[in-house]
Amino acid sequence: MDHVLIVGGGKDSSLVVEKVHEIGLRALVVDIDPEAPGALKADRTLRASTHEHLPLLEELRCMAQQGVHVAAVVTRSSGTPVLTTARIAEALDLPGASVGAATTLTTKLGLSKLCRESGILETNAVQVDQGSASELAGGRLPCVIKPNLGHVGKRGVTLVSRPSSVEDAVQRAHEASVDGTVIMERYVPGVDLSLISMVCAGRLYPCFVLEEMNRFDDRGEVVCRGFRLLDPGKDHHRAALTTVAQKIVTAAGVDYSPF
Repeated sequence: MDHVLIVGGGKDSSLVVEKVHEIGLRALVVDIDPEAPGALKADRTLRASTHEHLPLLEELRCMAQQGVHVAAVVTRSSGTPVLTTARIAEALDLPGASVGAATTLTTKLGLSKLCRESGILETNAVQVDQGSASELAGGRLPCVIKPNLGHVGKRGVTLVSRPSSVEDAVQRAHEASVDGTVIMERYVPGVDLSLISMVCAGRLYPCFVLEEMNRFDDRGEVVCRGFRLLDPGKDHHRAALTTVAQKIVTAAGVDYSPF
């Protein structure tokens, strides 16, 4: 029986497991936590880190000898698991985002550079440390300090309005960063929108738009309150979002992937 390898067993992954079952396939979920929601619904599980692809490939080779065939690999996680998924897809010759595209798009500095080179407006992200951040912030306030690649969601993201807050913001971002890299971005007030889409043969197919219900608390840290689905009939952002997303997909060379 063909299996779909799902990298990460979080709550969103349990929905992927349900869809895998709907199309008549089995779900093989990777997560370090055997009690993760997706793992509990899976047909098979691999208790392993989603941040290391080589141990996973070795486990998959052993399972292949037992007749377990992986027909596809996907993740509903963000950050490092996206890169792990791309590396597994490449090693198993399965459709998916290339390792190069995943490497570029999972880091904020990589995405910012790609946007600049493609003529897409972005937030002028620059890498900083404790010394350079205080110096740069003088001419950039208000600004946002965050991890280049975070361990978890919006953790370590801070809106800085006063020079005295820079040092603490850099420290929080450093602690939340996968590799310790911290960036500073121009602050742009407005709404946070996510275009959920699929890419097939390099073409982006938009599905729906979510508004992220985020706010900043008294310390400037992000407080996440979930998402709101925008009514397609009232969503005047969709066309612009789709245009920008397609430019990014083309520039990064994404062929097959959720996006």
